[in-house]
Amino acid sequence: MKILIVLFFSFMAAQGQAFTLVDTAPSMKGWDTKNLIFHLNPANCRSDIRDVIKDAMSLWNSVAFTNLILELGPDTSATPAQAAAFNFSEDAVIVCDTAFTTTTPGLSADTIPGYANYTLGNRNQLVKGFLMLNAQSGGLANLSVISGIAAKVVVAHEMGHVLGLGHSSLSAALMYYNGSYKTDLSLAEDDENGIAYLYGRKESSGRDALLGGCAMIRPTAPPGPGSMAALVLLILLPLAAAWTFKKNPR
Repeated sequence: MKILIVLFFSFMAAQGQAFTLVDTAPSMKGWDTKNLIFHLNPANCRSDIRDVIKDAMSLWNSVAFTNLILELGPDTSATPAQAAAFNFSEDAVIVCDTAFTTTTPGLSADTIPGYANYTLGNRNQLVKGFLMLNAQSGGLANLSVISGIAAKVVVAHEMGHVLGLGHSSLSAALMYYNGSYKTDLSLAEDDENGIAYLYGRKESSGRDALLGGCAMIRPTAPPGPGSMAALVLLILLPLAAAWTFKKNPR
C-alpha cells in the first residue's frame, strides 16, 4: 500500500503545471470583464501593427473554454512615457517607443522587442495594463525589423502578461521566456491551462469538465493538466486499498 501512495504522489508531481501568474499576491485574479479592449497609439509602429495585434488577439480568443474576449478599440493618444507611468484613462494600451532604453532603463533594444506591465486593484484583480513595443532606431530587436510571425509571437506573449500569465517553464509554450523557441503563432496546452485558470467558464467542456473548470477551484497554487488524472487516482486509491485489505486482512 505504501508503494501505491508513493506512486500516486510521484505521478502528481510529474503532471504539475508549468504556467505561472504575473503576481504573487494572494488569490490574484484576472480582469473583471468579459471584453478587454486594447487601445493602440500607432505612432512609430510597424506599418502592419494592427494586423499583428488582431492576429495575436485571435490566438487568445481561440481558447474556447474561457469567458474573456480581446478586442482592438479606438486609438489612444497615450505616449510611451504616459504608459510607463500608468497615466492613461483606458484599461489597456499598446505603444511603440522610439526611446525604448530611456523609458525602460536596464532593457536592451538589441535583445528585448517589447514588454508589458500591469496594476492590481484592491481585490487583487487586474485593472490596468500596457504593452511597450521596441521601436528604437538601430535596435536589433526593434519590432519593425523582425519577421511578421516573430512580431505576432512577441505581441501575443506580452498580451499574455497583461492577461495575468507569467512565464512558463515549457519551451513549447507561447509564455516561455525566450521567444526564439517559437517559430509559429500557436498556443501550447500549458498556455491554455493558464488562461483557463484565470478565465475558465463554468460550463467548460475542457479537460477538467468534471471538476467544473480550473478557475472555479482557486487553490493556493494553480492546478495544471494533471488535475483530471488526480481525480481518477483519487477514485481508484480507496478501491485499491479495499482490495489490498481484503487480500491481506490484519
